[in-house]
Amino acid sequence: MNYKDYAESDELSIEESKLKVLQAIPEGRENAIPGGEIAEHVPQKPTTIYDMIPELRREYGVPVGSCTDGYFIVVAPDELETQIERYDSQIETAQQHKQELVKAFNQTNHE
Repeated sequence: MNYKDYAESDELSIEESKLKVLQAIPEGRENAIPGGEIAEHVPQKPTTIYDMIPELRREYGVPVGSCTDGYFIVVAPDELETQIERYDSQIETAQQHKQELVKAFNQTNHE
């Protein structure tokens, strides 16, 4: 499932929306903008904007990053490094959660 399954518009306006999203995302971490603000420019729901971001990276090759302040276009090596570290941390946390789940499951009596 992708953002097209949730969007409230037809195929043409989805493509137009993606271009508007790209235009609304500023360059640099210090200029990050929340998804809700981007959604006001498009217009789409903030959840649709969230779903669009990975597709924008793939389809347009634009390095869109995210942080607690919102979305931004990665323009500096240190911004890229921070994004990579963030993803590595998320992967590590997910691995820990997986191991905890398996351990807890195995400790219960399943007959």
